[in-house]
Amino acid sequence: MAEIYFVRHGQSEANAANLVAGWRDYPLTEEGVNQATKESQKIKRKFHIGGMISSPLMRAHDTAKIIAQGNNFPVEDIVLLDGLKEKGYGELEGCISPEELRGVSDENIVRAGGETFDVFAERVEQVNQQILYHLGQVGIGSSLLIVGHAGFYRMAQCVGKGLPPSEMVNMEKPNNSILLRYPIGQNWA
Repeated sequence: MAEIYFVRHGQSEANAANLVAGWRDYPLTEEGVNQATKESQKIKRKFHIGGMISSPLMRAHDTAKIIAQGNNFPVEDIVLLDGLKEKGYGELEGCISPEELRGVSDENIVRAGGETFDVFAERVEQVNQQILYHLGQVGIGSSLLIVGHAGFYRMAQCVGKGLPPSEMVNMEKPNNSILLRYPIGQNWA
């Protein structure tokens, strides 16, 4: 069976400004482009990309395109999944830092138009089923690469380990443009 890997997008303007981005579109910084380019070369030495799935948000999709181009994977074959977006924070996006967000309750995030941990976990579970479908389309000797966001990966760890969704905040945050194995857990059908 093919391996599933995950890469968080390169540094975005929101990361550089220490702002919560959520669903808001922010471009990559020059550093983010460099990070994606370097990771692309590491991936090329590690495995063959047989399929790519990306969040449609600019910072992730641009990272995916850089990696695809560096690995001779057709950019037009990158599958965009809305469900791979970062956790939604509504009106808080672009206004507060990640440190400030830690003090905001789920109820206040919902009032701002964002998602609860439970809703986000349900979305991740649905995307996991789509990932398994795409994994089945990857050829022998190739791997599936997912390009997404730190919060999505953290929630995928919770889902994979069967932890309560609120434990997402205690999961380690992946660095920008670092290759990780995607957390497949017992909850996957």
